[in-house]
Amino acid sequence: MGGGQRMPQFTKLFVIGGGPIGLEAAIHAVKQGFDVTIFEKSSTIAGNVHEWAHVELFSSWSLNMSKLGREILAGMGKEMPKDDVFPTGQGLIDQYLTPLSEWLKASGRCEIRLGARVVSIGRGTLLKREDIGGKSKRP
Repeated sequence: MGGGQRMPQFTKLFVIGGGPIGLEAAIHAVKQGFDVTIFEKSSTIAGNVHEWAHVELFSSWSLNMSKLGREILAGMGKEMPKDDVFPTGQGLIDQYLTPLSEWLKASGRCEIRLGARVVSIGRGTLLKREDIGGKSKRP
């Protein structure tokens, strides 16, 4: 990791939800050296987006793809959507989210668990006054 950044103490990251935000979080985490597991409730990636796949988004492609996401699409040889076009939910899935999920699986650093129901999330042994990755504030 360059730029004076230190490798995180914890290298595993769980992402809840395999939609647009979850996939963006996962690609950034994988690029930073994390091993990622995505838990998606649906039987397919971006399950919620499938429910409104016919709807045209209120924002164009320029606002629906990150710089890293664009780099990944380009590296996969995918055609880049035009920035000023407003995709449908299905377009978002087909042209962006599915390729990102394919890249994540091929990275060897990401597992996508479909049909997963997360029932609890905890902090383990961390107390409220402790921060993740920082020095322990235990007495």
